[in-house]
Amino acid sequence: MRRQIIALALVVTALPLAAQRDHAALTRRLDSLSRAWLAAGPSAGASIAVVQGRDTLLLEGIGERDHEHALPATPTTVYRIGSITKQFTSSAIMQLVEQGKIGLGDPLTKYLPEYPQWRTVTIRQLLNHTSGIHSYTSNPDWVKTWNSELTPARIVDFVARDSFDFAPGTQYRYNNTGYVLLGMILDRVTGTPYPQLMPTRFFTPLGLRGAAYCPSDITSADDARGYDRGATAITPAKYLGMSHPYSAGALCMSVVDYLRWQTALTSGRVVSPASYALMSTSDTLSSGKAINYGFGLAQGTIGTHRVVQHTGGVNGFNTAEMWFPDDSLRVVVFSNTVGSNPNALARSLAAAVLGVQLPPPPTAGARLSPLEGTILGRLDSLPAQSSFYAKDLRTGREVAIRADVPMNTASVIKIPVMILAFRDAEAGRLNLDERHTITAAEQRRGSGLLQTFAVGLQPTYRDIITQMIITSDNTATDIMIAKVGLPRVNRLLDSLGYRDTRLRMSVGETFRQVFVAADPKFASLSDREIYERGFPNDSAAERRNAAFVQDSTKWLGRTTAREISRLLEQLERGQLASATSTTAMRRILRQQLYASRLPQRISFRAGIAHKTGDWPPLLGNDVGIIYPPAPAGPLVIAVFTNGNTGPFYQLEATEGRVAEDVLNAWAGP
Repeated sequence: MRRQIIALALVVTALPLAAQRDHAALTRRLDSLSRAWLAAGPSAGASIAVVQGRDTLLLEGIGERDHEHALPATPTTVYRIGSITKQFTSSAIMQLVEQGKIGLGDPLTKYLPEYPQWRTVTIRQLLNHTSGIHSYTSNPDWVKTWNSELTPARIVDFVARDSFDFAPGTQYRYNNTGYVLLGMILDRVTGTPYPQLMPTRFFTPLGLRGAAYCPSDITSADDARGYDRGATAITPAKYLGMSHPYSAGALCMSVVDYLRWQTALTSGRVVSPASYALMSTSDTLSSGKAINYGFGLAQGTIGTHRVVQHTGGVNGFNTAEMWFPDDSLRVVVFSNTVGSNPNALARSLAAAVLGVQLPPPPTAGARLSPLEGTILGRLDSLPAQSSFYAKDLRTGREVAIRADVPMNTASVIKIPVMILAFRDAEAGRLNLDERHTITAAEQRRGSGLLQTFAVGLQPTYRDIITQMIITSDNTATDIMIAKVGLPRVNRLLDSLGYRDTRLRMSVGETFRQVFVAADPKFASLSDREIYERGFPNDSAAERRNAAFVQDSTKWLGRTTAREISRLLEQLERGQLASATSTTAMRRILRQQLYASRLPQRISFRAGIAHKTGDWPPLLGNDVGIIYPPAPAGPLVIAVFTNGNTGPFYQLEATEGRVAEDVLNAWAGP
């Protein structure tokens, strides 16, 4: 490995003297950014590589790979890379596709017939996270087994009896179960278990000397120990048997190993250029909408510079890697501290090389509490606008970050629709047990399951309200908006003192505006015609969508993090409806199906009643009430994002960590 580092360094000595001076100045800048990040994190340690073309700008370890024994991190320190593993899994699948042994359109049951409930899911949908299969990492029962070693089949069993999160191909939702299933398919097709397949197929041929399927315990002096970053201290990470991440996140290597891998992958030495193009280009939903994710790789931008990237997170470790194809720039940051946010450092390093000015934190210079500083750091690492509010209802303490900035609610605005419906039921205006016959004109695309049933289905209004919240069903939403009346929703909000929270239009009208943005002639389309057309999928659709979610005149609804949190507080305190209705609404919110944001890291130790709202990959919100064990009281929390240009799974993971930060700080770890 020493020879590898020397070979990389020799490139620098071949430069002219003036270029060497410029190179030295940039290297000092990159080193300074890295050490400032380490101190501010804080993180126990990290290894960092920045290479442009054949020029190694930075290759170093900072901090400690072993905090207890003060052992330094080096470029050859071996880290658990978490979900960066997925590109190795997708590469192995694509090799088999090239060999004609697997088809991207094949149902997964062709290779795993023991899962007939998923017979409509294809290999492609597993690769691009559009399968609709529930992610086992969101199952609270899974967390209880971390100390045990489990087979891949046992891991999948955690969700094998769950219903689909959505119809396959219709939505994007980051999903670790899908990549475990891909590993099982590799096992079945190649006849070699995944832990042995990776060395024979990739590590040995490519000379990745430190790469391995991670052992559950440290076995080498080069291995980094994993830590957690809380609001006040760094502590050893919770134990996780490494059979659990399997082909979704169980590989280990150094940054030098990863540089070799990334160079081979992007130069056609792992898969064909055509296969790599599929992996590294935004795939689409069945509607034609782009999702900013390919096969094991995500797409984004820094300034005007295209980047292919992925991050990783597994107990004790966070990692980030970036490849800028138009600039021949590679950035890799591996950290042994969860919560240290290596992606923020990777973005800063890339920006320094590319000459891109990243926006400074809006509250720079303010005096922040440790919890507020941690949350601000996480949110500001996202390439997105964000706002946040949290309140401990027992003590009254709060954290507010841009909490009064009006934000695009997306489906979060469905909460006041539910509240008005229950108030109408109490007043005798609405019978929740009355059945409604769904017509063709009422069907809506996007989230929800009611659109998948034949016209004429007759759910009760109680059922319709439940679906509007727990699956964010758009068909249900427009039925309820029509039933209670859009103006009455806003009059209710106004009467409660909410000036920045409004329902602006129906879902059907929102989708009509999507078509109008493409061509004003579509303004006359009926709701049914819009439903039948799906979504525009022309070459300019992605650009229009990015502008659409930012245009407040096109929003389904608007609110602020503070106002929606106050509405949830009133709901929790029983100030909006009777005790019976309050209990019913709380129960519905606690049944929320989508658990990849706020509940992601806390559902095993706290209940949560919440509502999501999203337009992946541009916008992802989650608001709710966390119920920690006694003696702690309920915690209200709201996170909003918009204009995201990075991987959506990274946005969701950040929201999950923010919820964990709040819970740890106010209710104990």
